[in-house]
Amino acid sequence: MKSFFVLASFVAACFAQGIQIGAPLPNSNITVGSNFTVEVDRPESLTGSEEVAIIIGINECPQTAAGCNDPTFDIQNNIGIVLYEGPFNPQFDNSTPPDHKPPHQNFTVTAPGTSGEWYLSVSHLSIVAAGNVLFEIKNETLNLV
Repeated sequence: MKSFFVLASFVAACFAQGIQIGAPLPNSNITVGSNFTVEVDRPESLTGSEEVAIIIGINECPQTAAGCNDPTFDIQNNIGIVLYEGPFNPQFDNSTPPDHKPPHQNFTVTAPGTSGEWYLSVSHLSIVAAGNVLFEIKNETLNLV
């Protein structure tokens, strides 16, 4: 029983190191060919971690009625057009509550040149606690107009 609690606390610590896409908001309209900001948040945690890298990609959704929700579309394994790849160094901002944000980093990227429904994908790799690897992918749908 003791090992169950150890495992559960380890899993909770790993998920606490996860990221969130702070901007743009899901279903935002982004102008084709324009620059836009991707904010990647990493909520605070008491567990030590070392950020390794992130990849920000964007991919066109299938031209079906279901779009990005098409069950045959493998959204997790298709980064698409890579907009950024490299270090991730989230920092606190200087604002005070209620505007205070979690540690985050902003990336300015350029929207591809085709309108339609696209999904933004952020892949995150970090080392948690005593050398455990955390790899995760967060996605959200955007409308390129």
